[in-house]
Amino acid sequence: MLFHRLAACSRCYRAELPGGKSEGSLYRVHEFTKVEMFAVTVDDKKVSQEMHNEIIRLQTLMFEELGLHFRFNQFYIIYLN
Repeated sequence: MLFHRLAACSRCYRAELPGGKSEGSLYRVHEFTKVEMFAVTVDDKKVSQEMHNEIIRLQTLMFEELGLHFRFNQFYIIYLN
């Protein structure tokens, strides 16, 4: 079986709402860097779920080794625009 495990790093910018009336129409932007991990597998739900679990395991291991606090959120595709 052919699997491709990939990671992508990108700069992201998200508009923020003004913090109060004193800021007027100030346009603020929150800048952050994100790393996304993803995989390409065969067309098999069991294989895809196993790969998903492996990515979760790797992420957990990395965050724990770095001593970072984290949590996983489950987003359903209908909520992601």
